[in-house]
Amino acid sequence: MRTLPAVLLCLLLTARSSAAQTAPLPADSVELGRSWTRWFISGQVDSLWPHVLPGTGPLASKEALAAAMRQLEGQVSGVAEDRFLWRGRNRQFRSDLHILSLPEPLVLRWIMRPDGKIGGIGISPLSQVPPVDSLGPPLRKPH
Repeated sequence: MRTLPAVLLCLLLTARSSAAQTAPLPADSVELGRSWTRWFISGQVDSLWPHVLPGTGPLASKEALAAAMRQLEGQVSGVAEDRFLWRGRNRQFRSDLHILSLPEPLVLRWIMRPDGKIGGIGISPLSQVPPVDSLGPPLRKPH
């Protein structure tokens, strides 16, 4: 069984904070976050890339994003739950993923900007998720 490289497990992109982060999210923000997660775990870099803001960190190139996506190929067995949360001044969409080679969920976090763009991406095992300011209710219950 393949294990995920440590670089993927520790990857965290931080977005530039701005007052605009407190503006309302797009009306379709739940579906947008779920689409980003679906595209990421299925390797659809051409669908995801147009939503990523330039200069967001280690995954700020299409090639780096594609490489991170390839590391999850065949490893995701499902999404446990999705939810929104606040961390700092950033609204995040979080998906907890069941990974075949890990004993705990892998958490994929998207910093969602009011304009519907991705301002940052975080990926880490559940036990290493940074603390949050507030955690919303699950949007999808675990099976």
